[in-house]
Amino acid sequence: MLPEQAQQNQKLRMNAVHIPGLLGILLIIGFLAEYLFRKTSIPDILILIVLGYLIGPVLYIVEPSDLTPATQVIATLALVVILFDGGLNLDLSRILRSAHRAVLLVFLRHRNQYGRDSSFCILPVGMGTAE
Repeated sequence: MLPEQAQQNQKLRMNAVHIPGLLGILLIIGFLAEYLFRKTSIPDILILIVLGYLIGPVLYIVEPSDLTPATQVIATLALVVILFDGGLNLDLSRILRSAHRAVLLVFLRHRNQYGRDSSFCILPVGMGTAE
């Protein structure tokens, strides 16, 4: 094996070993961002976006291509947490109170869309009724 290939393989193995550590660091940074939000009223997502931009393209601390193996796991985990939190905060009585307005809104929206589409097809395009 050539020294370059050995170095590349070493780099890949280190990334696979460091992924759980990276996830732990991300959790700690998330908690710190929430703490800063409570103290400064700056949204925590804004703090995380700025921090991600700094450690990636600006300071080159983390190479985005090195994180490629972990991105699908992180995205799936984020989706699970978001949906779980949404389910915990779901107020069923509020949904039932506003359901009739939502159904009316959907009905009116589709009716108006059908009218607009029909007008477009009949008037400017010249499509008439079936003969």
